[in-house]
Amino acid sequence: MYGPDKSTVIILVSLSITVTMSAIIFLFSPVDFEIPFIAAVIMAGFYLLLFPAYRLYKKTERHQALALFNKSSYYPLSLLLVVIIKLII
Repeated sequence: MYGPDKSTVIILVSLSITVTMSAIIFLFSPVDFEIPFIAAVIMAGFYLLLFPAYRLYKKTERHQALALFNKSSYYPLSLLLVVIIKLII
């Protein structure tokens, strides 16, 4: 009933929601983030979260899970960098 197949679907869906909500939060933030900053947030989400999650979904292997974990660890840092660059400019 449950297992790696269902787990990878849950991971992919939850990370898709994460990227979408991050972009929405930046869009409606009190700080006026222009389109390039929102695009950077979305691209970071695709590169650091969604691409590794999709690879894990296609090939349920341990090294794919480790790659997802390692790349997703940099996602908060990438969002912080977008905010810092916006505040400096």
